[in-house]
Amino acid sequence: MSGEEGNAAAPADVVGRHRKLVARTALISGFTALSRVLGYGREALTAYLFGDKSAVYDAFVTAWRVPNLFRRLLGEGAVSTALQSSMTEADADRGDEAGRALMWETLRLAAWILLALTVVVMAGVALMPDVMPLTGWRWLGEDAAAMRDLTVQVTPYVIVICLAGLAGGALAVRGKF
Repeated sequence: MSGEEGNAAAPADVVGRHRKLVARTALISGFTALSRVLGYGREALTAYLFGDKSAVYDAFVTAWRVPNLFRRLLGEGAVSTALQSSMTEADADRGDEAGRALMWETLRLAAWILLALTVVVMAGVALMPDVMPLTGWRWLGEDAAAMRDLTVQVTPYVIVICLAGLAGGALAVRGKF
């Protein structure tokens, strides 16, 4: 009889989890849609403020390419996926505490690596202006100095956004979206 009771409780649990999943999916979808609308508003406001032929805005957009490249590679790419796989395996083999320890160790190591990488990129961009034309930024002409300065200023964003991406991957393993 206890076996039948266990089987009867299982479908209710599955239905409850499914409802939570649907609710969370709807919430994330709603916030994603809101994000897209706000992004469109940001772009419209930027076009209004800077105009369509602004060298300053071109320099700004170009400067953001460096941190966004690292965000795509490290925060949302292979490193985050590898952390998720490793955490899932650690959770299954040694328990949640092992997965948590792995996450914190990975975040600490990533923070130090990102800090070093950020310093190298900032120094490279600031100290090697002769290399800049090789990167495809020569079309900025005299505004290359503005782009170089902006790149140095926005590069520390790499640390924050990559760690946030890794933490987001770890939270996904825990079912926290």
